[in-house]
Amino acid sequence: LEMNTSGVDRCGGFLPTADIFRRFKELGGEIVTVGSDAHNCARVGQYSFEACEILKDIFGYVCTFDDGTAIEMGAPAEDILAALGDPFNVAEAPSCIHEGTDRIYTFNGYTVTTSPDADGKDRIQEVALLSDAVMLEGGVSVGSTLDDAVKIFGSDYTEQFGVIQYTMENIMVSIVLDGDSYITSLVMTVNS
Repeated sequence: LEMNTSGVDRCGGFLPTADIFRRFKELGGEIVTVGSDAHNCARVGQYSFEACEILKDIFGYVCTFDDGTAIEMGAPAEDILAALGDPFNVAEAPSCIHEGTDRIYTFNGYTVTTSPDADGKDRIQEVALLSDAVMLEGGVSVGSTLDDAVKIFGSDYTEQFGVIQYTMENIMVSIVLDGDSYITSLVMTVNS
């Protein structure tokens, strides 16, 4: 069951109401998520703290999910993918880099792309953050600002076609902004 915070501004309260969550608990339910149903970056996470306070009053506790799985760019993919669990979708195409198949694994709020290396072993090629459901170690996610990204990656970036790009040792980070303010996507790619 999800408590949607978008109703606060649209309807005057969280959706569904707290009464529904109380009944859910009475029936034995206890796993609830909070979503902002944001259709623009300025609303990502809006009223989430207040929603968690209401849920804490009803259920007695609030847990945030963070399994701590590290996704190392260029690393062998097998153990990382196993730790991430089942994706919603997997798309495949012949690899343009080496013999074999590239795969894009779609998870909640992010994708992981793998490509085979010269020995045919799948490696992490790209990670794309697509929602505020996940974030980088430093706290940057979709909905963060360019200033937040600069705190993590520094100010040595280029801007091309409205995309902020950081080029590091073997990784490129591409950040798309909503105007000049909020991050709408963040993609980390191994430089081949």
